[in-house]
Amino acid sequence: MSGRQVERLIKLVYRKVLLPLISRDYVPKVRENVNKFLDYCISELPLQGTVLDIGPQHNSYSTKLFSKKFDYVTLDINPRSGADIIADVCKMPEVLDESFDVIICTEVLEHTLNPFSAVTELHRILRGGTYW
Repeated sequence: MSGRQVERLIKLVYRKVLLPLISRDYVPKVRENVNKFLDYCISELPLQGTVLDIGPQHNSYSTKLFSKKFDYVTLDINPRSGADIIADVCKMPEVLDESFDVIICTEVLEHTLNPFSAVTELHRILRGGTYW
């Protein structure tokens, strides 16, 4: 294939395959399913503990749900987020080992540079013998 043919193929795939997928609004359905999962989680958790919510949206469902029942702490990489802890989830030296009983991390890992480092850090800061 020539360079021009490859370019045409890429444009065709974008227009016929990717653009229709991008144009659909899947976010509300994804958010609905995440919220159902969070409802299930809170029904299974003990009535006490410290929760870390990573990257919550302003007035998020998880904030409303967990902040009433738990000692609730937020973490975000963005200094303007208003989070309690400003840190990169892939490397959080400012967070002590085994600091949290529950960690909420929805729709975050896909945005990190190294999700494996993030999961390692989450494991490090999760208190031993807890649910997650």
